[in-house]
Amino acid sequence: MIKCPKPLKHPASAVLTFLALTVSPAFATGDDSTPQGVFDSSHPRCINSDMIQGYKILDDKNIRFLMKGDFNVAVALQSVCHDLKFHNYTAFTPSVNRLCVKTDTVRTRSGLKCPIKSFTLEPKTKILPPEKKQ
Repeated sequence: MIKCPKPLKHPASAVLTFLALTVSPAFATGDDSTPQGVFDSSHPRCINSDMIQGYKILDDKNIRFLMKGDFNVAVALQSVCHDLKFHNYTAFTPSVNRLCVKTDTVRTRSGLKCPIKSFTLEPKTKILPPEKKQ
């Protein structure tokens, strides 16, 4: 089992916006617009677990994996995973360095296994704070 590193913290002055793009076959099969290394080209419903740098628990049914590179992955779980947000912790056991939809699970601190329903690709976009008037 791999314990994910703590969520990455961002400076208070930086505002991060995540624009969601639903995973399409183009992203999963490795064409030129594919974020390099995020998806396993031989298994289009899987992500490369080596690319995960951290995570953010959004609620008891949604996690955002903070990935290496220019994209993050939103993870939707099949059902409510009790106390996931309360403990702000998750762990997973990848099979052959990948996590797959409907096959793999994430675990809560109490050991509850929560099946992964879907992945959604999210490009990282930084928006600078407004300039101060002088």
